Amino acid sequence: MIETGKVIEIKGDRAEVALPPTEGCASCKKCAMGRTGKYMTLEAENPVAARVGDEVAVEVPRRDPLVAASLLFGLPLLGMLAGIIAGTLLERALGWDSEVPALVLGGVLLVGSFFLVKLREKKFARQKERRVRIVRICKPGPAALAPRP
Repeated sequence: MIETGKVIEIKGDRAEVALPPTEGCASCKKCAMGRTGKYMTLEAENPVAARVGDEVAVEVPRRDPLVAASLLFGLPLLGMLAGIIAGTLLERALGWDSEVPALVLGGVLLVGSFFLVKLREKKFARQKERRVRIVRICKPGPAALAPRP
């Protein structure tokens, strides 16, 4: 999906782009951007050498929201449940009369699954087809009068 935004900062071969809220953002209101109408910023590859102030077209890969929600919420929930079940089985096997192992294992697997989700997100970010990138400069900013490198 192609979005139009303005370059607000350059970071090496990447640019930070401010995107105005879309029509979907106005109706969604799930995040602060949708409620306030403020800009969302994202970091994008800058193969076109855009400069601060340039209006650019940004290609944002479409992600399946169901898969994202499943990873973000489902995996930690499953981890916690697996830890509670394993802890309960451990309690019974050892003959303990306490829920502490279930609580501890549930908590450990919950936190561990959050780290797993974070690692997975880093792996996705490295995949070329999932990267956000600037595809063209729509309208040069005020710095356009200066020569480009």
